[in-house]
Amino acid sequence: MSVSASFVNNLLSTTTNLTDGIISSEDGWPSEGYIEFSRSKRLLIGFGSSDPQMEGYNFTADGGTIFPSGYIQSKRSNVTASDTGEITNGCLVNDTDNFSQGVASWAEISNLPSFPYPTNPSADISSLLNLTTSATRCGYSSLLNTTLLDTSAASDHVLYRSYTNSTIWSWGPNEPRNFTDGVISNSPDLFRCAIVDLSLNGAWSVSDCSNKNFAACRAHSQPYKWTIATYSVSYTYASSTCPDGYDFAVPRTALENSYLVRAMKRSGRDFDLRSGAWIDFNSLDVEGCWVAGGPNVTCPYRVGDEAADGIERTKILVRVFHFTWLSWCDIICLLFDRYPQLLLLLY
Repeated sequence: MSVSASFVNNLLSTTTNLTDGIISSEDGWPSEGYIEFSRSKRLLIGFGSSDPQMEGYNFTADGGTIFPSGYIQSKRSNVTASDTGEITNGCLVNDTDNFSQGVASWAEISNLPSFPYPTNPSADISSLLNLTTSATRCGYSSLLNTTLLDTSAASDHVLYRSYTNSTIWSWGPNEPRNFTDGVISNSPDLFRCAIVDLSLNGAWSVSDCSNKNFAACRAHSQPYKWTIATYSVSYTYASSTCPDGYDFAVPRTALENSYLVRAMKRSGRDFDLRSGAWIDFNSLDVEGCWVAGGPNVTCPYRVGDEAADGIERTKILVRVFHFTWLSWCDIICLLFDRYPQLLLLLY
């Protein structure tokens, strides 16, 4: 088994065999709960080197939860940015339709050596916020491991809120809006459907479900290949307008969203009067419960009719900060003794 040394040293007491270099521990592997809640870490699991007796094992069957060998070990070295924070090279959104080239669910780059990171308390943080936004649109997610401008969040929470806002790729500012508070007085129940809004640089906004918009359609088994329906309809009929081989869908990552925005701009559709395209995301069943699955999907968090008015609308944003740019990935936590040939990487 191949194990990150920092992972081992930080979490448990170990002994290294001087003959073969194998690391062992009398304590056993730390539990998932210990890693997540006691140490506040997240764990990525990928296959490392395999012993000969494992040659017959079907590694692809675990592809949905465990990264393939060599998939998350290499860093991208061709990424550059301007002094103002715009990614100038290395963006994962290609200019061609080769959707597999340079696209991975977990791509990593180091700090950009030529970028002037603001560190002085009196410095302007705009360039860093621009870099974060640009990197997010290129398919990376920002993780911060240092204080901003040598100032703690307790001293200046607005500074950190601005940074966090620059990492959000889905909902636009002040979205999803609540139209039951008097902002829109007629038929507020219709404002329960989401669009990708070109006027917001591809961020999402709430729209009247009865409006007629083009539908965003994603190709089967090709997360980055999108097309826009040829005619506009209300949200209820959006799925019926997608061509064969495509489904009405919602972007699941920043990179998917960027490819959708590119498809919208290249589609030739008239977005002058309708600035956005329908995505498969709505709160028609229960206000504030945004779900995918079409207009008739039910809110999975609704216990019963009595809970309809009792859903607590709490917005929770959890961030782990580190000055490394990473593309989105599901957090993976599995029992270690189930897969004996794993590479464990802990950030």
